[in-house]
Amino acid sequence: MDPSILSISKNWDIIERNEHIRLLTENASMRQEIIQLNGNAAQLQQTIIKNNTEIEILKEENRLLKLDLAELKKDNVELKHYIQTQKDKDEAFKVKLAIQDVNRLMMLEKSLPAKFKKAMNRLRNTRNGDSHYLMSGEDKSTTDYKLYIIGCKLKKLTPNVSLYIDRNNTGLIPEIITYLPDTPGNVLPSQEDIDELNDWWTED
Repeated sequence: MDPSILSISKNWDIIERNEHIRLLTENASMRQEIIQLNGNAAQLQQTIIKNNTEIEILKEENRLLKLDLAELKKDNVELKHYIQTQKDKDEAFKVKLAIQDVNRLMMLEKSLPAKFKKAMNRLRNTRNGDSHYLMSGEDKSTTDYKLYIIGCKLKKLTPNVSLYIDRNNTGLIPEIITYLPDTPGNVLPSQEDIDELNDWWTED
């Protein structure tokens, strides 16, 4: 055989072996990359499944929290209503006592127009042994000041409190106001006495 041909044949064998090795190496690298990508894909899929599960759990928790919040808001509204109702009743109770005192002092039942006498009589019949605002034996300046304060209180009554006092809304309260002084009088009690008189309205 021609030596040159033999040399070419050997060189070709070397090229083929090198190419074969390169292809094997490339193939192995690609297989490793595929395995790694498959692993990443599986891990990503597990992460997606886990996240979706957590999202569903959070959605359910949020749904339950919204229900709890709605219930708490409802309870809060009811509690505020209850507290306000109690405040209104307490205020109405004090005002009733004061009106009874005014009635006793001024004999309002005899002075008021006939249409108010039934409501006034009902108030008098609810009189009780609690501490009253107008006391016998007080000096005139104290009584005048108290009457003025009663008038101020009556002018500021809310509709709800007014209905506890005059349930049929006869207009009794505006009528009583006309009998009370618009000013506290020329001689005021001492500031200490005024503070004590004002405390009466908030005492239990």
